[in-house]
Amino acid sequence: MLRCTRLTPGRVVGIIGAGPGGLVAARHALDEGLTPVIYEKRAACGGVWGGGTGGKVWPGMRTNLSKHSCQFRDHAWGEDADLFPTEGAMREYLEGYVERFGLAPYIRYDTEVVAVVPAGDFPDPSSGVPYTGGWRVATRPAGTAGAGEEEDVDCVIVASGIFGTPAWPRGVAGAEDGGGGGAVVHAQDYKGVGARLEGSGTRRVLVLGGSLTGVEIAADVAKRHPNTEVVHAFRRPFYVVPRMLPCGGGRLPLDLVFYTRKFYGSGTTPVPRPVRLAPADEAEPAPPSPCQDPPAPAAPTPTPPTPTPQQRAKHAYLLALCSGQQDVHPAVRLPDTLPADAPIYSAVSDGYLDAVRAGRVTPVCEAAGGGRVMAMTEHEGRVRVEFSNAEAEVFDVAICATGYKGAVGYLAPEVRRLIRHDADDTLQPAVLYMGTVHPGCPTLCFVGFYKGPYFPVMELQALWAARLFAGRVALPSAAELAEGLAAELAIRAAVPRPQFPHPDYVAFADRIACLAGEPFDLHALRAADPALHGAFLAMSVTARNFTTCDAAGQVADGERQAQALMEA
Repeated sequence: MLRCTRLTPGRVVGIIGAGPGGLVAARHALDEGLTPVIYEKRAACGGVWGGGTGGKVWPGMRTNLSKHSCQFRDHAWGEDADLFPTEGAMREYLEGYVERFGLAPYIRYDTEVVAVVPAGDFPDPSSGVPYTGGWRVATRPAGTAGAGEEEDVDCVIVASGIFGTPAWPRGVAGAEDGGGGGAVVHAQDYKGVGARLEGSGTRRVLVLGGSLTGVEIAADVAKRHPNTEVVHAFRRPFYVVPRMLPCGGGRLPLDLVFYTRKFYGSGTTPVPRPVRLAPADEAEPAPPSPCQDPPAPAAPTPTPPTPTPQQRAKHAYLLALCSGQQDVHPAVRLPDTLPADAPIYSAVSDGYLDAVRAGRVTPVCEAAGGGRVMAMTEHEGRVRVEFSNAEAEVFDVAICATGYKGAVGYLAPEVRRLIRHDADDTLQPAVLYMGTVHPGCPTLCFVGFYKGPYFPVMELQALWAARLFAGRVALPSAAELAEGLAAELAIRAAVPRPQFPHPDYVAFADRIACLAGEPFDLHALRAADPALHGAFLAMSVTARNFTTCDAAGQVADGERQAQALMEA
């Protein structure tokens, strides 16, 4: 049995990573009267958006969501900013965020975290006592192996992100031998393969992986390097969604169309009422309550479930939206009915289908009989690739767009056991309540440590963590915590595995906002003004939707807030 309490106010918060999650965590820690210390391994902020060898993006890459979903609530893009910012613009945006909120003095660049261990005795989870003590953080200068320094902090926020280390394709012999700048590289190193594709003569490129990054890289290679033949290998078909979608006689960014409470059914789904946000001078511990850490679920049944009516309806909608890809190539044709044995993933691209039509990209889908990549062997600067149903082919470069592992090896072993960390699980690397905290160690929180993190959710996680650490909100009841952890375990065991652990982004954000004491009361808004309530449900959900608490820390009037947000 675990016991969950409201924390007494903390003082120093160690934050690992100066990417988007770490920066917004520091900003809200300062707002709650805490002192952040940000440990950043690289020489600059930005995380995946950073330049140099540590970034995961390539020159000219654009966001697949509009700037409205790629911003924090109190730091809007300028009106002249591109609707879909480039990686360079994203980096400048985050640098501007550091300057605006005075975060630079709190960032320790070129500092690698090598260990985060409890500063006190860590209880056995079966004892029913959570660890509410501080943490000892060991660091060293980045790029060195020598002795470093240790310091104690009251709380820790893990913001090193889900894009920790490359995940190489499973079951492909030789793929894990890549990454050294040779002919087999991971997508994170795509920006460095350009030199291998220059010169006279045709170059052959294999892109492996059928999710967002693989689709965009295949299209980008075809566009940037006219002398290439691109083969794109993937296991299942996927929706190719353009960045701009038809809406109301015009066109809007896909996130402004999809990310509404009405689209996700939040108008009918019960929404939790917000918790009370205590003023800082009322930050006192709450009585402990028992919380049972749920057991691991039984092994998943090998028989996949029947698609729900909601899943079928979503497939019908996306099938109509992506109808243009049905006649492009047999390998990218979508099934007319939703298969039960494998989900259909989504990718966002404006150039992929055009490249396939023009013959610049040749798609090879395993599910459509195209064969599976079985092995890769580098030889004399090229790579020999064996397919399951064809003769081997030779490529100049093979790019593995096969995801990332959430690397938190610096956490103490007992902590990793508590959160059930699985470094090889690219979908659900840790079991945390709402992807943020485990009741067994509530002085440790995570921001952006789930597949598919968006700026608004990262900000809400950061806000919730800061208020937990400041003692202004308490963790939910024991029953809610147990139910939430069980739900996260179920995601890990799901068959078939979804593309994202929390695809209902809007409801996920609303729930975290409620836990942080942040949102207005949708129940009260519906009772006060049904028409305004309906209009608000149809409004796009961005970070500005959650700027809703008054100075006294009480949830302000929902009707007034909804009207103000819609006018904004």
